[in-house]
Amino acid sequence: MTIKGIIFDFNGTLFWDTQLHNRAWDKYLSRKGMRITDLEKSEHMHGRTSQDIFEYITGRSLSIEEVAEMTEEKEAIYRVECEKQEVSLARGACELLESLVKLKVPIGLATASGKSNVDYFIEKFSLDQYFPKKAIIFDDGVIPGKPNPALFLIAMDALGLSPEDTLIFEDSISGVKAAENAGAGRIIIIDSAGQDYSWSHHPVIESFEAFDVHEFLSST
Repeated sequence: MTIKGIIFDFNGTLFWDTQLHNRAWDKYLSRKGMRITDLEKSEHMHGRTSQDIFEYITGRSLSIEEVAEMTEEKEAIYRVECEKQEVSLARGACELLESLVKLKVPIGLATASGKSNVDYFIEKFSLDQYFPKKAIIFDDGVIPGKPNPALFLIAMDALGLSPEDTLIFEDSISGVKAAENAGAGRIIIIDSAGQDYSWSHHPVIESFEAFDVHEFLSST
C-alpha cells in the first residue's frame, strides 16, 4: 500500500499531555462542583471538540459563545499546568519531523484543540518549522469533532493527499475512529498513557523512535 504523506494528532500523540489535561479538567470541574472519572475523559473528552465536551458535561445544548467562554477558562488552567514543568514533544518526535521535512514528505496536524492552545503550541514547540500553516487544522467551533473524519479530511485536502495515500498517527479512541472514518490507508496508534488498545487491529508503538522512516520510504 502506497503512503505519500502523514497527518499527526497532537495532544497525546506528538505531545504527551494526557495527565496535564486530566489535572486541568479536574481543577476546572472542581470549581463547578463537578467530577468526572478518567475513564469518562478517555471515552467522552480526549480527542473531542470543545462543543462536544461541554455539552456532555452540562447535559444540554450550548451556544458558540458559551462554549468559547468555558473553553478558555479550562484551557487557561491547562496552560498554567504546562508551565509548571519542563515540557517537550514526545520521544523521537522532533527527529522524525526533521527527517520528514528534509525528505519533503507532506505532513499535517489535525487536532481537537482550539485556536488559543494551538497558538500556544506553535510558539512553545516551534511547530511552524515542520508544518505548513494551511495544514494545521484545529477546532474552530465549526468543524465537526472526532470521531467525525472532518479534521483529517481537511488536512488531507490541504496537503493534496488522498485518504488511501495517508498515514495517521493517533492515540485516542475517538481519534482512531475518525482516522478509520476518513479512510486512511494506514493508522498507527501511539500509546502515550498505557491504555488498553485490544479493541483495535492497528499497530501500537510506545515511541516515535519505533517508527522506521526507511520502512516508510520503501512503501512510497
